[in-house]
Parts: sequence; structure tokens; C-alpha cells
Amino acid sequence: MCIRDRYQRRVHGIIICKISMASKNTAFAAKVLTLLFFFGTLCDIASAWSATPHMIMYAIAKKDFKQTTKDKMDKYFGYMKEKDANYHNWYELVCWPDDLKGSELGVLDGWHFYNQAFYDGIKPEDATIIINKEYNVVNSVVQTLELFKKPDNGVMFHKSFMLRYFIHMVGDMHQPLHVTSRVSQQHKDGDKGGNLFFIKHNAKNLHALWDRMMEKSPLVKRPLDQTGINAIESWADTIRKQFTREKLANDLKVKDPWVMAQKMHEIAISEAYGGIKENTEPSKDYLAFRFETCKKLIALAGYRLADFLNEHLQSSLNTHLKSYLCLLYTSPSPRDATLSRMPSSA
Repeated sequence: MCIRDRYQRRVHGIIICKISMASKNTAFAAKVLTLLFFFGTLCDIASAWSATPHMIMYAIAKKDFKQTTKDKMDKYFGYMKEKDANYHNWYELVCWPDDLKGSELGVLDGWHFYNQAFYDGIKPEDATIIINKEYNVVNSVVQTLELFKKPDNGVMFHKSFMLRYFIHMVGDMHQPLHVTSRVSQQHKDGDKGGNLFFIKHNAKNLHALWDRMMEKSPLVKRPLDQTGINAIESWADTIRKQFTREKLANDLKVKDPWVMAQKMHEIAISEAYGGIKENTEPSKDYLAFRFETCKKLIALAGYRLADFLNEHLQSSLNTHLKSYLCLLYTSPSPRDATLSRMPSSA
């Protein structure tokens, strides 16, 4: 293990265990979250054009929230609202987990991806990729859903912190290159979700191309003004009309996050990596067809997010979060922090 990885694990453990300790002390909890918000806002200017697909996904979900769900989310947001001046609404809070990554904090990077291997021209026994089945976005979604079912012990810090991450994680789980890593003779430890799959395009690599919806997502600057909010909600309405719940009914029957992730993995193999070669320019057909796929997956993520929260947010996170978070301290170091899992358009 390199020095940087050892350092990252140590920082990761310190912050995660401080979060769990916060459950016993509200004032301390506020300080911890303030620290995390500070790291997140360090990159607010640099990432001001980012996060649009995530915000569109949230706008799609919001239309299906029950009133009780909205009330609880507003309550959780309000609990820590005074500690941060840069996140004014839930649209912007959806971006916070990526802002933490952009600030080089990196200790929670594993909550953004699951590097299932796509073996391309190489036998599994010849590969060196490490697939962490414990510390990944899918397992984090599963465990957070279980925590939402627990009785409310009045630990508002847990609710505020984990709900923000959960919304973002559901979005990441529906980006196929967040749950796949192509393993080849050139990259025996994986291409980090297409980050090392370089292309002749403004996006530079395959992961960024998919993050930015084939470079067709709207550019919306944060902090959001009314024009920005209108743009996000207009895109959400358009996508909802094209990909209705009825049209996605079969997909929405799937309730298991692991099954959802496996389907995204299959899409990554057939559509993200299919029809394009490294160091080439994406064809017009590739960009057009995959743009439609991106819209469909954003709609699917939004509908599933609403269903998750409407069902599970009726109960609260409780002190069991302490054991959940501290388990992450023992997990291996996340992917190379120098390679963004969601460059520029999280």
C-alpha cells in the first residue's frame, strides 16, 4: 500500500468515526458537518457548472414525493442549514457529495461507485482488479435503506447527513460507468469506470462523456437562481414526458439495488463500451443513441429515488449508523482520488 493510500485510509477513518461519535453530541455533530461542508465548498467555484444530471434526477423524483416525505426532508435539511451558506435548496445539496470529492477530501469516494469487472480480452485470473463488495455505492444504498427503517431515536445529525448522500448515491448507481470497470491487457486493474478510456472528444474520456449526457446536458451555474431552477425543472418535465412511469413499468418492478446495479453493468458493456474504440471519435449515431439512454436512466433513477424515499423515509436513521459508518474504516482505500468518478457534470 502506498503512502498516499495509507494516509487516505487514516483520514477516512478519523472523519468517519468522528461522524459516528457525533451521534452522542449534537454540538459536536454540527462541527463535524460544518467541517465537511467547508471541504465541499472549497471547490464550489471550480465546479460551478457541474452536477446538472443529478439535479434533473432530483427534479424528476420531487414530483412524486408524498407530502410527508417532503416535510421530513425539509426538516432534515433545516437541521444543519445554518451551518452552510452555499447550499440553498435540495437541488444544490444533491451536489454536495461530489463537491467533497472535488475538494480532494476523497475519504468517502467509495460511496460513488462499484467497480464490477468487464473482462475485455483478458481472463479473470490474469487481471489484478480488486472488487470491493462491501465498500461501494450499491451496498451503501442497501444499508442506508435499512437504516431508514429503524425507529427514530431523535438523532437528527444522522438524518441530515445520510439523506444528502443517499439521494446522490441513487443517481450514481444509475450511471453505468459508476458500476463498471473495463479490464483489459492495458488496464489489468480496470479503467476506473472509463476514466482511462480516452477518446477524441471534448470530454476527453468515456466516463466524462456519459457523466455529461454526451455533452448535451444544460449548463446551469450554482448557486442556482430562478433561471437555473427553471432550466432544471424544464428538462425534468421533458424527460418525464418522454420516459413515463408507464413506459418504464417493467424496470420499476425491480426493487433490489443489487439487481439495478447489475442491469446498469450490462448497459455499460453493451452501450457505453460498445460501438466505440479507445482513442477514436464517437460517431454521431453513438452520441445520439446514448443520449436517449442517458435520459431514460435519469428518469429511472428519479422514479426509483421517489419510491425509495416514500417507502423508507417514514422512519428515521438511528444510532445504528455508528456501527455502519465505522465498518467503512476497515475497508480498503477508495479508487485513485486523482481520477474523478464524476468529472465536471456530477
